[in-house]
Amino acid sequence: MNVRRLLIPIIGVVMVVLLVLGLRGPKRGPSAAQKAQQQVVTKPIARAAAVIAQGAEIGQGGIETANMTDEQIAKEVPSDAINDPNLLIGATAKVPIAPGDYFTPANIEPAPAKLSQKVEPGFLGITIPAPEVPSLYDLAFLKPGDRVDVFGVSGGPQSQEETVSVRLASNVRILAVDTVMSEEKEKKRIADINAEIEKIKADKQKAMSATPPPTAEALKGFDDQIAALQEQLDVKPENPSVTLEVTPAQSQSIALWRKSATINLALHREEDAQQIIFDQSMAMVPGASAGERGVANPAGAGRVLTLNDVVPLDQRDPAEFLERQQALEEARQGQAEQQVEGLERQVRMAELRAEMRNVQRYGTRSAPPLPPVAAVVTPPPAPAPVVVQRSGVSDAQYNALRSEVRNLRKAV
Repeated sequence: MNVRRLLIPIIGVVMVVLLVLGLRGPKRGPSAAQKAQQQVVTKPIARAAAVIAQGAEIGQGGIETANMTDEQIAKEVPSDAINDPNLLIGATAKVPIAPGDYFTPANIEPAPAKLSQKVEPGFLGITIPAPEVPSLYDLAFLKPGDRVDVFGVSGGPQSQEETVSVRLASNVRILAVDTVMSEEKEKKRIADINAEIEKIKADKQKAMSATPPPTAEALKGFDDQIAALQEQLDVKPENPSVTLEVTPAQSQSIALWRKSATINLALHREEDAQQIIFDQSMAMVPGASAGERGVANPAGAGRVLTLNDVVPLDQRDPAEFLERQQALEEARQGQAEQQVEGLERQVRMAELRAEMRNVQRYGTRSAPPLPPVAAVVTPPPAPAPVVVQRSGVSDAQYNALRSEVRNLRKAV
């Protein structure tokens, strides 16, 4: 009985100990899921998303990121790889870069911090605004590094000057293209255009359901209005501009033309630049007279072309050509009439001087007749010819003037 009493507390202590040990359980390490999670920790690594040609500028579309582990980075990625997008966007490829290649100082030239650092020594950067009707200045065609020719066009139908086109510079490198736009204004502009299109469509539908139905020409008018508005849905940058790298002399000429003329660009292949040879004519100052032009004379300026060099006036504007011909004929006729009037005044003055002289000599306005010659057996020598002077004008000169007046009158 005593032994049983002694075993009961011992057994209870053992059970308590076992219970405590069971609750705590064996010491465990990290689970398999935790180990896998620790192994998939990755870092984003930048690499080329497409083929990048040598000399091309790297944009956002040419960069992709790959998530890689430390082990993969150590094995595959160069130690000097560049991953900062701020350093990659705008950089220039030194060599051709294949898709999947990593960016390093060996294959890219980082973008300069300032635009001025892109300008080569001895050159200047000059910015020209895009015209209201862009053409090439849609700016989707122009990229930094492209080569263009620069033309200045002045005069035109709204001015008294003849339209003149001058090549100001050739094979000029583009440094930057500015396409700043206001997102809020652009959304409102597009919304207004779409609303106008819907209004025209509703008017067209209403006209089609009317009696009598509209003509084909009327329906075409609706379609033309819609097509014209749809063309305006393209993105329109605010104050687009292009910055060019030019010589100091070229910058002087472009600055003169930029003030009072339109500057246009012509894009060509860089490979063709060495094959194009331009003459070295004077780059005239727009708006100056022929004697004042030629103030700026940059190297590479092309010869001056007028609109008549491209399309003659009789083909470009027959009405204006006919008007000019009539004005020229009237000027010629007026000049002939002035000549006739001048000659008539000279003849009248000669007659008046002759009459005044006769009055002084003979007391009459006309000279007296010559006395008759007496008859003799032996004829006397022929008398000297009598020349009646009219204030210094002989009969021969007088008759010549009268004849010229008659001829001019017939011509008129």
